Amino acid sequence: MKYVYYIIAIFLSISLVTACSNNRSEPSKSTPTQTQPVPDSQVMTGKEPASLKAIFQDAGVHFVGEQQIQAPDFTLQDLTGKSVHLTELQGKIVFLNFWATWCPPCRAEMPSIENFYNHYKEKDVHVLAVNLQEEVPVVRTFLEKNPYTFPIVLDSSGNTAQLYGIRGIPTTFILDRKGNVLGTLVGSREWDSQEVYRLFDTLLNS
Repeated sequence: MKYVYYIIAIFLSISLVTACSNNRSEPSKSTPTQTQPVPDSQVMTGKEPASLKAIFQDAGVHFVGEQQIQAPDFTLQDLTGKSVHLTELQGKIVFLNFWATWCPPCRAEMPSIENFYNHYKEKDVHVLAVNLQEEVPVVRTFLEKNPYTFPIVLDSSGNTAQLYGIRGIPTTFILDRKGNVLGTLVGSREWDSQEVYRLFDTLLNS
């Protein structure tokens, strides 16, 4: 549980987006928090830190990899009742998205998440969308009308969202192969852009 304080500290340095307004948030490119240079032992080797930060910035994602934060582990069930453990995804780049069906910006970005998922599903990138505190029938009905195929799990209690310090949705985390948090974004954006693909191709090749 100690990790939640580090996660919250990240958000205090980020301009939070009011994600669930009636109007869709426009994708934006944000400037990452100014930090000290990343040490040579940084998990992302083979790239100068400034270059990696620039790639994150171009993709509109806040780079926080230099803080060496291990993503809090969790176990949640998908719509079939199967348990999904975050630690089981280590070895892959993880796209972790918190959302809800009632959130317009969440719904607005989901087609691009579907495109992103289809682009990378045969590679070492795992998409995991965490639904916040909605009943299974509600999510099922939503998916009947919007047949997205990327993996979805249910945070029925809200404990996982609390663990990650979620203050607005959608919120997305990008994790490296060891489960460290590399980047965060609060708010909606288009995830099937060339800038985002360049970011993930860079992470896959590092």
